[in-house]
Amino acid sequence: MDNLNTDSLATTLGGLEYPCDRRTVILHAAAEGADDDLLGHLCALPERQFDGAEDVNAALSSRARSGR
Repeated sequence: MDNLNTDSLATTLGGLEYPCDRRTVILHAAAEGADDDLLGHLCALPERQFDGAEDVNAALSSRARSGR
């Protein structure tokens, strides 16, 4: 996977109702036309509830820093 494009992430997650789970984030992103790279990043999210786009971004950033 390439580096995460945070602008693309913010646009893709716009309109998503929180709190929501990982599956809902992925399904929303796919419905919004997210590319395969972004969907790959989202599929790597932990199975938990997210309270907002900032929470999703923080989880993705944490995974990137840990090298996962």
